[in-house]
Amino acid sequence: MRTKPAADLEFSDRKGDISGYLRGWFFWVHEAFKPALDISYSEILDKEKTLKLRNSQAQVRGYKSLAMMQESIKAGGIALGDSSLNSEVMRYAIRIPVETQGMLPAFSFRAGDSLESRLGYWYVKVLSARPDERADAGIAPGELTFSLYRRRETAWEFSREITCYQHDFVSLLREGAYAGLSLADNSAAVNDEPTPRQASLLSPD
Repeated sequence: MRTKPAADLEFSDRKGDISGYLRGWFFWVHEAFKPALDISYSEILDKEKTLKLRNSQAQVRGYKSLAMMQESIKAGGIALGDSSLNSEVMRYAIRIPVETQGMLPAFSFRAGDSLESRLGYWYVKVLSARPDERADAGIAPGELTFSLYRRRETAWEFSREITCYQHDFVSLLREGAYAGLSLADNSAAVNDEPTPRQASLLSPD
C-alpha cells in the first residue's frame, strides 16, 4: 500500500477544553477519527543520521567507514547479505515516527460515529456503514447511511436520512458539501438530479 505523509491534516484546533480537532474542516473532526481517515503511524529512516551511526559502528570494528567495511567484505568473496558483520552494523538505524495516509485513502467511518458542524448548525450520526476496500485497481468504495440533524434553537431536529459513499461523507465533513448535498449555506440544499457517479440516495424530508 502506497502512503503519503499526513502533514497536511493538522489536528491542532480546540473546542472548549478538548484539543486535537482537524484545522479548517467544516465539521469538528477529532483525532480519534484518524483510523477512519486511513491515518496511521509509520516510521521513516533518517538516512543522514543513520549513515553517521553506521560509520561509527564500522570504525569501532576497525574500518574507516561503512563503505570501506563493505568493500572489504566483498573483496573477501562474501556477499553482503551473507555477512554477519554487515548485518550487525546495518541493524543500527535511526527512525523518525510519522503519520501517513493511504495515497488513495480507504475510509472507514462506522455506525455510531457522530459529529457536529463547526458553526453548530448541523449534526450527523452514522446509522450503518460498509468501509472502503483496497482492490488491485484502487479503492472499492464503501457506503454509509447517516441521519442529518439541523439545530432549532436549543434542540436538534431530524432533517433527513442520506446514503452516500464513504468519500462523499469525508467531503461533507471537510467542505460541508459533496455532489448531492450542501450545508455551507445552512439550508441543506439538495441537487435535483444527483449524478450517477455519486449514487447518493436522498430520502425525502
